Amino acid sequence: MKTELEKIAKITLEKVGQKLNYKGYLDLRGTTITSLPDNLTVGGYLDLRGTAITSLPDNLTVGGYLDLEGTTITSNKKINRYAPFVYFWRNRKYIKSDGIFSEVVKERGNVFHIRMIGKNIISYLITDGQNHWSHGDTLRDAKNDLIFKICDRNKSDYEGLSMDSELSHADAIICYRVITGACSFGTKDFINNRLNGNKKNKYKIAEIIKITTGEYGNGEFKEFFNK
Repeated sequence: MKTELEKIAKITLEKVGQKLNYKGYLDLRGTTITSLPDNLTVGGYLDLRGTAITSLPDNLTVGGYLDLEGTTITSNKKINRYAPFVYFWRNRKYIKSDGIFSEVVKERGNVFHIRMIGKNIISYLITDGQNHWSHGDTLRDAKNDLIFKICDRNKSDYEGLSMDSELSHADAIICYRVITGACSFGTKDFINNRLNGNKKNKYKIAEIIKITTGEYGNGEFKEFFNK
């Protein structure tokens, strides 16, 4: 029997044991959906803006960002954001983690040599084996970033900021990482790409939200300052 999600979104979920997998992104805005099935994995982003869903299911994994704007959901602590999605195409292996899609050039244990799509430079992706993943230009950078992710992060430092509060470029990256858990490698990459050489000394919180629209953690970042 099809789930409510499959009927409304007109998709087919891949069933592996108790898990229900969907490799793409799910935009459920404007639908009549009221709940999501337990043990659901969405490979891309999950957009629930304006839906009647009141709580997240157990064991939900989202590879991209999660947007809860306009819902009554007050907590997304149950969500697992760090499990990567693996793809195979034409005898090549690809992996998506923290919203970064890359080709796996070589792997050994918990260390992956990767090439981001559209780039020729080899970088690193590592895991602690406990569902925490981190990128880096060098193996050392990736390891340091993984330590940052595993350690407790103090979000309370930013609770007093408003949409008009300003942060330096470096502080904006740190703030985004602390609130979303995104890695330094990915955050710097997509912020710098979005700036297109127009780097400023200061950015308002509202500007950071706009710059990172569609990127990993944007929904969580926006939700933090819309409380």
